[in-house]
Amino acid sequence: MSTSCDQGMITFEEALLALRKDGRISLEEALRNADSRNDLKAKINFG
Repeated sequence: MSTSCDQGMITFEEALLALRKDGRISLEEALRNADSRNDLKAKINFG
């Protein structure tokens, strides 16, 4: 995964987080669609 990130790829949770930060989706929508709610919550809280 780290190699992919070096090549410009991001995880689905990172994409949802970016949409959330841009105000394009709500927190609830991001969490509802996340593959891993816990991973997304951790990125929101500690990212």
